[in-house]
Amino acid sequence: MSILRQSQLAAGVMAALLSACGGGGGGSAPVTPSLTLTGTAATGAAIAGAPVQVKCASGTGSATSAADGRYTVEIAAGSLPCALTVQPAGGSALHSVIEGSGPGTVTVNISPLTELVVARLAGGTPADLVASFDSAAQAKVTRSRLDAAIVDVAAALQGTIDLAGVDPLKDALAVGNALDQKLDALNAALAAARTSLADVAAALAAGGDASASVGTMLQPAAANCAGLRSGRYAWLSPVENDPSAPGYAFVTIDAAVLTVGYRDGAGVDHSAMLTDDGSCTYSGPVDAQGSSKFLVSSSGITIKRDTDSSGPQAGLTFVGGILVPLQAIPLAELAGTWNVMKYYRETVTTAFAAGRATMVVDGAGKLTALTGCDSAGMCQERSIGNNGDGFTANADGGFDIGGSATEASSRAFAYKAADGSLSMFMKYSGGRGFMILAKQAALPLPDPGTVSNYWDVSFTSSGSSPTLVEQSTTVTAVDAAAGTYTRTSTSRVDRYKVDDPQAGMRSRAANSCTTPAGAALACSGIVAMPLPGTGITSYFTVAPQSDFGITIARP
Repeated sequence: MSILRQSQLAAGVMAALLSACGGGGGGSAPVTPSLTLTGTAATGAAIAGAPVQVKCASGTGSATSAADGRYTVEIAAGSLPCALTVQPAGGSALHSVIEGSGPGTVTVNISPLTELVVARLAGGTPADLVASFDSAAQAKVTRSRLDAAIVDVAAALQGTIDLAGVDPLKDALAVGNALDQKLDALNAALAAARTSLADVAAALAAGGDASASVGTMLQPAAANCAGLRSGRYAWLSPVENDPSAPGYAFVTIDAAVLTVGYRDGAGVDHSAMLTDDGSCTYSGPVDAQGSSKFLVSSSGITIKRDTDSSGPQAGLTFVGGILVPLQAIPLAELAGTWNVMKYYRETVTTAFAAGRATMVVDGAGKLTALTGCDSAGMCQERSIGNNGDGFTANADGGFDIGGSATEASSRAFAYKAADGSLSMFMKYSGGRGFMILAKQAALPLPDPGTVSNYWDVSFTSSGSSPTLVEQSTTVTAVDAAAGTYTRTSTSRVDRYKVDDPQAGMRSRAANSCTTPAGAALACSGIVAMPLPGTGITSYFTVAPQSDFGITIARP
């Protein structure tokens, strides 16, 4: 074949190829599919002029929101799912997500409600999910998981905002419309409760049924103490001396006007005023019987100290009440191993003693194992019977408990903290004392430099509470290998070992203290049990003292 013939053949092939591909100047270049995201960024008011960042399974993009909060981001060759962030001027970033695959046009809002949905979906902070948005994060962004997260958020906010049938991610959002009004209601609730969106998001991210913890967090709070919230409380009397009295009651607090409402034994309703003494302390009315002082923790769990002014106990101070915000905790959530701190006596005429225990509860509330220890550390496994050993829900709030755990019917009230941690307060029947319980979990070591400010309320073997001490300590050393840390106050240096004598507790050996200058200092052995997320720690001194105490974190 001649060179000319080869050239002609090659030219013919090239022409055919160009024709097949739309070449030869008669067609256009291939179109790359794009992904377009549009929606509204708002907090109740439109988020105007704010940067919107989008990170997708494939591609990234950005835009600036318009005056009405609307934004549009177009990503060439982009592919769903995507995560979005808007950064309002002078405010915290908000996040959202949208499910799907491939390119297309989708609508997704960014608002405080989408922040809560993403927190629930992620099981962590929305910022972390968006920052990584790797394959594991993307796998969470499915329609079924988003629907479940929306249902959970709606359940947690029930009583504050009605989100039934609402999709915060995709529903129309414009100034004054239905979804915008939901955002206004959420903002109003957060302001009245003196809590933050981040706190509510963290509670939702903790998992489990968040209705109890979020419901408590969104109750209106006192003007200068976020821990004192309106609502119904269980009131336990730790040292009730009437064996026929139940040892508990219910009160209603109105944090806005600082009143405590209660019903007496004759069925007559009363209301008592509280006087704000500052720093989350309140005084009750002074009457012929004496005076009272309320110490409020960040969780709302409150210790009430009463000083008698007449009668055989004139001049003595007692812990007259432990107030626990009433929450509806499902019976099944009690399943697990519990640590127990107890302050108890055999009868109302004998002395109180302190001790600890471990109990195991199954999903039906049945007690399956119980080991009790005295303050000297002597432990004994208790036998578990077949009848009445365990918890049953009480329609009026809390749980009834009977059998081996108490040797008689008693009442318990559970509290779920914002981090999902569960604790309980239980009153022995017959005026025999009380127990404080916490779900067993390993204690983390504190960071060096951690400062703790707290009230220390003591209980003696006679039932009195002679001392209330304000303490401040600083963690000065941590030994991770030994599981110990050192904390220092103005008068003493303490050394504690975590997860001793059992997981979730900490101990201080007797006479292990020093002065800040390093001189030996006599001190009692202590076993302590923090209640995570509450600001409350219970403790007892090791035998022979066997005194009991509760510390409450001060603001």
